[in-house]
Amino acid sequence: MNNDSTPIRQETGTAVDAAPASPAIPAAVSSTAEDAFKNDPTATLEGVRGKDVTKAAKALLKDTVKRGGGSIQMQNVVKIYPGSTVRALDDFSLGIKPGEMVVLLGGSGCGKSTALRSLAGLEDIQGGRIMVGGQDVTGVPVNKREMAMVFQAYSLFPHMTALENVEFGLEVRGTGKAECRKIAMEQLELVGLADQAKKYTQQMSGGQQQRVALARALAVKPRVLLLDEPLSTLAC
Repeated sequence: MNNDSTPIRQETGTAVDAAPASPAIPAAVSSTAEDAFKNDPTATLEGVRGKDVTKAAKALLKDTVKRGGGSIQMQNVVKIYPGSTVRALDDFSLGIKPGEMVVLLGGSGCGKSTALRSLAGLEDIQGGRIMVGGQDVTGVPVNKREMAMVFQAYSLFPHMTALENVEFGLEVRGTGKAECRKIAMEQLELVGLADQAKKYTQQMSGGQQQRVALARALAVKPRVLLLDEPLSTLAC
């Protein structure tokens, strides 16, 4: 990752968001969901009540800290994709404390998504190490890292309904069927899609699919929440 990618910090919770650089948001200033809805607490994002989303995010992040936090250390990480000699991440280091939110800003192709995917365990790294909560997770499988990620391309199961997609992560973790249904419906209600629960995701708009992906990530209450441009298709 080159110097065009700038971390932005805000003391709210352990989360990492990758977003494209924007002249409207200087590299040294953060913009929060709370600020966005300060003047109108009932403002909406395609029917999503902003104050509810903000409240849910804060509750999740406070709960993360109570459960032991999710401090992150990426130490001198190197990532080289197969067939390439270019370092997508070149001696990249990042430290995040429990109770802290960090936004990575940078131009297209500078390594933001690669950093998130490497942290999640979706990409093998060729150098350095990754620590979460004081433990070395460099070689730990993705399903053992207690993280959730909202992907830029959604990565939903097209043969499943919105409800089934949100339930999936809970089922993998051994949550009972009734509890899965309850939690999944709560998250779909939060993102304004409770009435679309039985619709297949391939029948949904891009914005709706992105909200399903966000609900799926929030449902499992991860120690670390990774967001790769999670609001890019939501109309403000």
